[in-house]
Amino acid sequence: MFRVNLQDVSPASSVSSSESDYFGICLHSLLDFVEDEVRSSRPQACLMIATIIIHGATNMYINHSVRANAALTQVYAAYSAFGIGRKVQDWLDAFPSPTIEQILQFINSNLINDLVSRKEAIRRQRIEAEHRRRDELRDGYAKLKDVLPVSRTKFTKVSLLDRASEHISVLRSENTQLSNRIADLEGEIRCLQALNEKLVLASFAPLSNW
Repeated sequence: MFRVNLQDVSPASSVSSSESDYFGICLHSLLDFVEDEVRSSRPQACLMIATIIIHGATNMYINHSVRANAALTQVYAAYSAFGIGRKVQDWLDAFPSPTIEQILQFINSNLINDLVSRKEAIRRQRIEAEHRRRDELRDGYAKLKDVLPVSRTKFTKVSLLDRASEHISVLRSENTQLSNRIADLEGEIRCLQALNEKLVLASFAPLSNW
């Protein structure tokens, strides 16, 4: 399996510490992008980044070369799996070793902007989903409050749920009592109907003696 030993490459020496820190952040963001693209079955979008890393021009900015190697291995495997079939050296030769300025220009103009846009879109989707969830909860609490007995006490959401639970228990108890009362009344009705039938029969008994 293809691997690149970045530690064997001599780092550039004309970059300041602040530039190094900035570029390190950018590069790790790009590694995130590479891994996302591979997982999303879009290996073609990784070509320039893989080229930058393989050439070693950014070696001094990579704190964890193991992760870079793993990302490149994934990229190369994805290229092979998708039948692109170009050997590593073929597409290395197609791009000259980039300068720091070219790399920064590429980062600022393309992938970082795309990556930020995608992350921002995901962030907005999550925020919108959370807003919808909160709206549904708020509407649910409002409906629940409307069906509970009127009270001037201001409830928290937790106390509102407790009160709703207590109210449901009271309603169940009242429903059981009403069901029992209905059963008792139905029994009394049957007794009265039976007594009425006996009285009716008794009222006709003297006539039968004539």
